[in-house]
Amino acid sequence: MPAALCAMDRALIVLVREGNVLLWEEFRDEFKKDFWRSLPLGLLFGGLLFLGYFLLSLGMGNFGTFLGPMFFAFGLFAIGLALGRGSYAFLMRAMFDLPNGQILKNANGMSALRGGRGWLPIVVHGVGFLFGFSFFPYTLIVIALFGISLPQYLICYLLNDPIQNAGVALAAPVLLAFNAINNLFGVGSSSMMSRALGRRDYETVYKSSAFGFYSSILCGLLFSLLCTVFAGPLLGLLGADETTYDATMGYMFWTVNLGAMPAILNVVMAYLVRAEGASLHASLGTMSGCLLNIVLDPIFILPWGFDMGAAGAGLATFLSNCVACLYFFVLLYVKRGRTYVSIHPKMYRWKKEIVLGVFGVGVPASIQNLLNVTGMTVLNNFTAAYGANAVAAMGIAQKINQVPMQISMGVSQGIMPLISYNYASRNVSRMKGTLLFTVKIALSFMVAVALGYFFFAGPLTEMFMSNPDVVAYGAAFLRGFCLGLPFLSIDFLAVGVFQA
Repeated sequence: MPAALCAMDRALIVLVREGNVLLWEEFRDEFKKDFWRSLPLGLLFGGLLFLGYFLLSLGMGNFGTFLGPMFFAFGLFAIGLALGRGSYAFLMRAMFDLPNGQILKNANGMSALRGGRGWLPIVVHGVGFLFGFSFFPYTLIVIALFGISLPQYLICYLLNDPIQNAGVALAAPVLLAFNAINNLFGVGSSSMMSRALGRRDYETVYKSSAFGFYSSILCGLLFSLLCTVFAGPLLGLLGADETTYDATMGYMFWTVNLGAMPAILNVVMAYLVRAEGASLHASLGTMSGCLLNIVLDPIFILPWGFDMGAAGAGLATFLSNCVACLYFFVLLYVKRGRTYVSIHPKMYRWKKEIVLGVFGVGVPASIQNLLNVTGMTVLNNFTAAYGANAVAAMGIAQKINQVPMQISMGVSQGIMPLISYNYASRNVSRMKGTLLFTVKIALSFMVAVALGYFFFAGPLTEMFMSNPDVVAYGAAFLRGFCLGLPFLSIDFLAVGVFQA
């Protein structure tokens, strides 16, 4: 690992200085040369990272005692030290032929010099967020939490029915699989469009948008057909048993069997609109569906309305996605002649350059989401062995954890058109400035949310369901999930930049 990091740093330095590099050959040569020299650094910072995770685990296991928070704080400090000092050490090992002692000394000085300026805003923003979260529980983060997780909240808290909640939780991997198609055609087409706009190749822009639009419709219909034909085996794979089968099937009927196409299409259209810089309209279109979902959920779910339970949540989601699609159709009609997004059938062609350009970016993004689906399915199957309460708690923790994840994903998607356009037009300084500013904002937010989730995991879970077993399970799950949030924010940004 340290040799690979040093080799990659050195290859990238050559790329920046000379403008081109045979990446694999450079990487292989540098890896062989740097292996033994970088090994001590790897053992040092790898051991420090392991110590940090061990202290975090020890702190979580003893969080009810005085020593728990202290171990947790030391663990965070050790991880931050390993990542901060280690990154500079590996970079300097790649740049300079110096002894390891001198490398460490220079890395400490550089990280202190640069980190004091770079991390001060992060600390200030984090403390401010925690203050607002602690003293004003009905702030925007809680509103966002209820808005995104309202179906789960209504089913859990107002109906107090773990079985209905478990049905929604078990169906979550299938809905997450929509993102694989969204990313395949949404991310791929929007990246192709932005790069073509930077080159002023408008014909490619039109063909790329039409390809993404019609391909997402076809895949959405195919997805619905397959899930309808193989509903029985699919529910078994998701972990549904005789207790949760009806609730899971009722929710999936509306959201998947009938709703896959509008759910996929409205997200892909948001990507296409965002690719030409209309981020506001992309957000408004998506939010229109969310707001309608908030209004319709109580009507379809609760006893004073249609009393449909989990199936009602699915119906509300289906109608909301249809309205979001309608918003984008109206937008394209109003902006006809002034937009680069084309949905004209004659522009839909499976041309080699379009297909390779879209799939080259979209397939890796799609695979990433499919791996998330696989992980969630396995996790739900393991959790199902502990009963409906554990599955309900897992669903609650996942929904709460989705709020910062979706925000971080939105930030990474929001900068993609700007990164693509500036990359295509060779405006590297503006591209780097955009990326560094976004990293500071996203990382400070995610660190603050992770701390808030860790310390308030119990109360947050209890807002959804007052069952003591569910609260105990959910708090433990949420504390585990929140540890990965800062790393996920960097992951989303890195993936977004390379996709752009």
